[in-house]
Amino acid sequence: MVTAPVSHLDLLDCTMVADIATIGPSGEPHCTPVWFDWDGVTIRLSLTTARQKYRNVCATPLVAMSLIDPDNPYRSMEVRSSVIDISEDSDNEFLNALASRYMGIKEYTFDAPGTERVVVTLEPKHFTVWD
Repeated sequence: MVTAPVSHLDLLDCTMVADIATIGPSGEPHCTPVWFDWDGVTIRLSLTTARQKYRNVCATPLVAMSLIDPDNPYRSMEVRSSVIDISEDSDNEFLNALASRYMGIKEYTFDAPGTERVVVTLEPKHFTVWD
């Protein structure tokens, strides 16, 4: 387990949208914005099972994440991680917690009916920071 740099912990603790890069079926990068949660050790994401990024992490469980300080675009952090768990979020408990944090609402109601969600847990392997 690697430790996140103290100088940039605020980027993991704030409610910013991060960009994650996954590896597509032909080896090409696939980059998308996501909400995330950091518990001090792991990063968790809520993904729908119908999206490409979900299929990508199932096939190749590697994720790079880019965090740019909203107050200083020249201060940022990259987190390279391995997927260590994918679990169902059938009651949307994790998604609703993210919606509360990011939007101030109790329940996320914007998914289409029948949307299936999972919680993807990442274990950081490498941090790179820029100031």
